[in-house]
Amino acid sequence: DDEEVAHYLSQNTLWWAGTTGLDGIRQDTLPYVPRRFWRDWMAAIKREYPRLTVVGELLDGDPTLVSFYQGGAPRFDGIDTGIDTVFDFPLFYPLRRAFAEGKPIREVAQMLARDRLYERPGELVTLLGLHDVRRFMDEPGATVAGLKLAFTFLLTARGIPLVYYGDEIAMPGGVDPDNRRDFPGGWPGDPRSAFDAAGRTADEQSVFERVRALSRLRAELVALRRGATVNLLTQEQLYAFARTTPEDTVIVAFNNGGETAALDFAVDALALAEGQTIEDRLAGGHPAVVEGGRVRFSLPARSAAVYAPKR
Repeated sequence: DDEEVAHYLSQNTLWWAGTTGLDGIRQDTLPYVPRRFWRDWMAAIKREYPRLTVVGELLDGDPTLVSFYQGGAPRFDGIDTGIDTVFDFPLFYPLRRAFAEGKPIREVAQMLARDRLYERPGELVTLLGLHDVRRFMDEPGATVAGLKLAFTFLLTARGIPLVYYGDEIAMPGGVDPDNRRDFPGGWPGDPRSAFDAAGRTADEQSVFERVRALSRLRAELVALRRGATVNLLTQEQLYAFARTTPEDTVIVAFNNGGETAALDFAVDALALAEGQTIEDRLAGGHPAVVEGGRVRFSLPARSAAVYAPKR
């Protein structure tokens, strides 16, 4: 609120950017500061360093509130914060409930339906965990299977995924500071090193391999990085969506339930030809064929598939 302090803080930010050459800022607790300050602060940053990116933190599950701080348009107060993007905590909570606690996956789809509140939902930073919350594996009911499902969503859905260190090997951890415990290995005398496959347990290696496979798919398939989202099937514990670009289509499907399930949905809105074969690029499940404008396949309990046209 003090003009000289506000001016100093902007100058100090520019000094750090110029001195260190940093590429981005993770800005804590946006709502504790007047919005007009963020507008002026971001304008000062972008004048000097237009490619520097600011990710803002607002630890709240309400997309109405969180979207209020993503820049791109003036809101009811006439202020555009200019903040490049924010952490997607509204999606974080239904992801934890669905994949850790086994609650309905329908809640995930319902939250994505509120993307219209954001100026650029594709630039939201999505996450399963970070240093302010207990780890995924510390949630009631959390399992390795559930974590693998969660990572499958995180690395195929819209947004810019954040992977908190240690989650890729299913590290446990309660409230701070337990959620910031050391990663196993890296120093002389450590009893084991999870930096190497030989130092990981079977469960740790299973999650690590899933994250690696998904990361490779995301790098290979443009639609997983930049495609629009098209919902195909939404049920209590079944969810299928497509990521589409003019050149590419990928279908991602989940069975979050406890029994094998048959999925059957229309793909008329997708650029898939009648009779075209699509392959499960994630788990190597049975191929599916577009027949009568529909796709049909089965998924085992608590599993997922990533289908793309046959290569």
